[in-house]
Amino acid sequence: MKERIASLDYMRAFACLMVILTHSNEPFYMGADGMVDIASHHNLVWISILDGFSRMATVPIFFLISSYLLLPLKVPSEKFFKRRFERVVVPFLVWLVIYMLFEYIPKGNVGRGFFDIVFNFPESGGHMWFIYALLGMYLFMPVLSPWLETVSKKGEEAFLGIWLFTTLFPYFNLFKPELYGESYWNAFGMFCNFSGYIGYMVLAHYIKKYVEPKNLSVGKTAAVCIPVIIAGILSTVAIFYFRAPDCVTVPETELPFIHTSTIIALMNAATFILMLKITKDSGWFYSLVKEISKLSYGMYLVHLLILNFYCGIFSPVMPVPASILLTAFCTYITAFIFTKLVSLLPFGKYIVG
Repeated sequence: MKERIASLDYMRAFACLMVILTHSNEPFYMGADGMVDIASHHNLVWISILDGFSRMATVPIFFLISSYLLLPLKVPSEKFFKRRFERVVVPFLVWLVIYMLFEYIPKGNVGRGFFDIVFNFPESGGHMWFIYALLGMYLFMPVLSPWLETVSKKGEEAFLGIWLFTTLFPYFNLFKPELYGESYWNAFGMFCNFSGYIGYMVLAHYIKKYVEPKNLSVGKTAAVCIPVIIAGILSTVAIFYFRAPDCVTVPETELPFIHTSTIIALMNAATFILMLKITKDSGWFYSLVKEISKLSYGMYLVHLLILNFYCGIFSPVMPVPASILLTAFCTYITAFIFTKLVSLLPFGKYIVG
C-alpha cells in the first residue's frame, strides 16, 4: 500500500470544494443559449467575489497533483495505462452515459445522445471537459517522462518560461485573435507545443525536483505565495466585475477564469506550493480529509447533478451569496456521502473510481 502524502490530500479536498463553489456561481450569470444574464448589480458583486475567490484552487490543482505523483513514470506504459483505465476511464464512461440520459431522455432522442457522446460530453455534463484534458495528459506522460529524466534545470526553466509566455495569449487575443502563425487555415501557431496543460505537468515536476528540496520555512513560503494568491483573487474579481456588464455571451465573461491564463496559472501554482507545507497527518480532521481525498474523483463526477438540485431549492428563496454558499456546501457534503456509499458496493470502484 502506497504511503499517502498528507499535503496532497488536503489539496484534493480543498480544490474539490472550490470547484463546486465555482460551479455554484454559474447559474447566476449563465443565461439561456449561452447569453449573459446577471439580474442585478448586487448579484454581480457577489458573483465576482465568490467566483474570484474560488479560482485560487480549481482544476489546475488536480493537474499539478497528478503530475507531481506520476512524473516521471515509474512503471511500464502498459501497466500505467491499465491502472488509469480502471480508475479513471471506466467511471468517466459510466457518468458520461448518465449525464447524457438525463439530457436526452426528456428530449426523447436517446439514440442521438449515444451518437453525440462518441465525440464529446453532453451539455448537461459540461464539467466532464476536465476528464478529457486529464486523459490527454495521461496519454502524453510516457512521451514526456524520458525528457524529464534527462533535461537540465535550465532546460526545464526555459520550457516553463515559454509556457508562461503562452499564458498571456488569452489577453493578447482581446486585440489580436490570431497569434504567431495562427490563421483560419492553421490553428497551431509557433508556440502550440509549449502551451496548454503540458505546462502544469512540467511545473509539477519542477516544483518536486527543485523547489520542494529547498525546504523553505512555512513563513518564507507564505511570504511569497500568499501575496500571489491575494493578487490573483483581486485581479480575477476585478476583471469579471468590470467586464461582465458589457459582455453579451458567457465565453466573453470568462476571460479571468481561463485555466491556462497567467493569473490562474500563477495563483494555482502558489496555492499548490503553499499547501505542500501542510504536514499534519493524524487526528479526526485529517482522517476526514483523507477520506474526501480518496473519493474526490467520484465527487467531481456526480456533483453537477446534486448542485442543480440544491440550486433549484435555494436560489428562489435566498439572497445570492447565501444561495451560492449553501449550494456549494450542501453539494459537497451530499456528493461525499453519495460517493462513499457507492464505493462500498461490490463494483463501486467502477462507478466512482
